[in-house]
Amino acid sequence: LACELRNGGAGAVSGTVRVSVRDWRTGEPAAVAVPEGAFRLGPQDTTTVSLEAPWEAPNLWSPEQPHLYVARVELVRGGEVLDAAEQRFGFREFRAVGREFHLNGVPIRLRGESNLHGHNAPVGLNREWLRTVFRAYRAAFGVNAFRAHAAIGHETVFDVADEEGFLMINQSAIWSAMGSHYRRGGAAFMANTEKEFAEWVRRDRNHPSVVIWDAENEMTRGSGKRDNLEWVLQLDAFIRRWDATRPISHSGAGWFAPDQDLIHVHMEEHYTRLFEL
Repeated sequence: LACELRNGGAGAVSGTVRVSVRDWRTGEPAAVAVPEGAFRLGPQDTTTVSLEAPWEAPNLWSPEQPHLYVARVELVRGGEVLDAAEQRFGFREFRAVGREFHLNGVPIRLRGESNLHGHNAPVGLNREWLRTVFRAYRAAFGVNAFRAHAAIGHETVFDVADEEGFLMINQSAIWSAMGSHYRRGGAAFMANTEKEFAEWVRRDRNHPSVVIWDAENEMTRGSGKRDNLEWVLQLDAFIRRWDATRPISHSGAGWFAPDQDLIHVHMEEHYTRLFEL
């Protein structure tokens, strides 16, 4: 558990970091004891306190049983709680193994819509609308996954996906139609993108529903866009700085690097190549 602390005041402050964990649905305390940690912050200072504790058998998150926990972090001095924050999370392992995805060690296929409509619109803030959409797709088509496409979605989308047990491909706002503008932006564009990616990944990395980071959409498609490849590959590092636990996709990129995590095909030239293999 990494707790990032910031002192916005004019004086130094010190104390103890205290963490408790409870079941999100029932409110019952979880069977884990997190040790306390000390902190000290100077004026306008920032620090990270890392705490670890063994947890023998947490309930794993899955589409069938989307089990969630809440960690409450308190900053305590002399018995007084100076500040507190809560973070919901879930335990699960998602990996690409050969030609399969594995969730909690079991092969799984991602079946779903390639664009969750409304994920970045005002309606995407409506929890009950999102819940209705998720449940309707599951009931009608057996869907278990969505891609939040071409825009960073509202966090509400991933909150509800956590609760409903959907696997989310979380895509950035970088997409095909803007390639020439990105290139003209040069170093300033890349610096701004690095900041945006940091905020995006840090915001969403505790959502168990988020199983794949999708760095961009169709920016390396075909020979006409190979001039984007150099800067596009830097996006992976922006993501991995804040989360190295999930595979990274480049939608519509096909085959573009020898060490890419995933091969994503959705363009006609990709299907032509597959038939030729």
